[in-house]
Amino acid sequence: MVRLQIHRLLPFMFLAGLLSSCSNVPPRIAGLYSQLALVNNLSERAVYEQLSLFVQPDSESRLSDIANVYVINDAAGLYWTLNPDTWEKRGTEGQFWIGSNDLVMSDGSPMPRGEYRVVMTDLAGARAETSFVLDPATTPTSGLVFPSLKISGSEISVSSPARSAEVTVLDPAGSFSARREVSAGQVSIDRIIGRPPEPGRRLDLYVNAYDQQHRLVLLTGPYAY
Repeated sequence: MVRLQIHRLLPFMFLAGLLSSCSNVPPRIAGLYSQLALVNNLSERAVYEQLSLFVQPDSESRLSDIANVYVINDAAGLYWTLNPDTWEKRGTEGQFWIGSNDLVMSDGSPMPRGEYRVVMTDLAGARAETSFVLDPATTPTSGLVFPSLKISGSEISVSSPARSAEVTVLDPAGSFSARREVSAGQVSIDRIIGRPPEPGRRLDLYVNAYDQQHRLVLLTGPYAY
């Protein structure tokens, strides 16, 4: 998974100009999804917080008209920028979501708490804005049970603290390949990606499960297939 670059906020007047509207018909945000996850990164041998953020433009918006999505924490003086090269698209034209699962702090520190503004701009400079609040509660550092995978041939054993888990498969370039919710236990790679994998092609697998007690997604990976 590719981490997005984090930026310090520009001086107020310049940022306000950057995000100002020059159109009488701005885009609209029909929905917003945000979720904090705690990542057990096996390749980096590190545990850190990661924020998922997706917005749903209204039905009249066209993906080709959207330029950027800014995720801004004014109190921390930080922002992330999503654009067509960095966002992930889900759904179909007229009913789609754009965003990322990879908003992190570059030094591995916890994500800033409090209010975040989400600003979507189009190619004409028009904007739409909404917001969400990241719970101020501190992420626990003990007592958590991360989900895990064991791979044997084409079979994958899923261990999860919840009844079900979600397995995500990415190709070597890090682009989205497949995602499927599965029950704890045995599942074949064919069922997850919907077809037999290409011989000799490396895949990276991630597994996540929702911790109801702490209202937190726990994610482990990558596992090489």
